[in-house]
Amino acid sequence: GGAEVRERTGRFTKEEDAILLDAIQKAIQRLHSGDMEAFKATLCAPKSGTDQRKKVLSEVWDDALKALPRRSRTSCYDRGRRLLQETRKGNWTPQELEKIQSLAASYAPNTINWQAIGQELGRPASSCKDIYRHRFADKVVVASGGGESSQVKEATGSGRWTEEESKTMVEFVRGKLQEGIQERAVSWIE
Repeated sequence: GGAEVRERTGRFTKEEDAILLDAIQKAIQRLHSGDMEAFKATLCAPKSGTDQRKKVLSEVWDDALKALPRRSRTSCYDRGRRLLQETRKGNWTPQELEKIQSLAASYAPNTINWQAIGQELGRPASSCKDIYRHRFADKVVVASGGGESSQVKEATGSGRWTEEESKTMVEFVRGKLQEGIQERAVSWIE
């Protein structure tokens, strides 16, 4: 038997970035006459779109995944978008961090429009969401469809479950298991 190949997570290396960009460029050349600017516009548009857009992206990502088989499709897609977007990259300045906090606070308590914040800061929406989540640990960002807006809820700050949350989960699972034994099936979605 062969050894199990594990998926690679974490930051992309410079080598992986180069491999990903090369694979994207070769796929665009082969599939779409090499029109990189048109592809960038398609790739960097909001995630919803036409069936044709999805087909184009799917073909390119199939090729990119062959080049980086230990990376997930989602991580390759997100990294490819970041590499190809015409936005500011690099370290966040204290002014940008202050502005992202202020912009996020200007939204209603339950939704933050990361796309709009990204445009305001000249950064990818996903980068804004990530930096906000990682730098401001008193909040937890929970995605709510489409990736363009998110719900923000208060958290304990540590990422660890409280004793009360753990007890609630144990009671929930025990109840579901008991129901499943009685009904011969367990449904985790209510």
